[in-house]
Amino acid sequence: MKRPLFVSSCLSAHRAAFPSGAGAMRLCAALLQQLFLNTGVQQYSPVVQRCHSMPPNMAMGIRLVFALGVAAMLAAPVSAPAQQRSEQDMVFENRQQGRVMPLRSIERRVVTQMRGYDYLGNPIYFESSNTYRMTFMRDGQVIRVEVDARSGRIRNRSDR
Repeated sequence: MKRPLFVSSCLSAHRAAFPSGAGAMRLCAALLQQLFLNTGVQQYSPVVQRCHSMPPNMAMGIRLVFALGVAAMLAAPVSAPAQQRSEQDMVFENRQQGRVMPLRSIERRVVTQMRGYDYLGNPIYFESSNTYRMTFMRDGQVIRVEVDARSGRIRNRSDR
């Protein structure tokens, strides 16, 4: 059975845009073949088909618009999400350039200054201010400590 020209062009456009998307390509081909080649298959009861019957050229037009929409979505290049640097990447680059002390050294220094507090771990690095936010707890109260990433000195505490 020969494919309609539109199905072939959709498949070739999809292959060019997504060379490794074999599963999606099979889905596209099955969908388009269902739309164009199986027009005589009744999917609804005769009552529904009689009530909602439309001229064949109108039905074909609706199928064509739908298929063009599917083809446009498949042929459109998928834009990659904006490249966001991870916190780890930012710290690594700043560490290589000497703008950040090693985290273990900072943790050692700050934990000794915060005697009597429990260090909760999971420090957060803020590149804009070149600081770490470290979280401690004492008597059920959470204290956030802002630490200079270059020097390891405490800049601010939430309990003061």
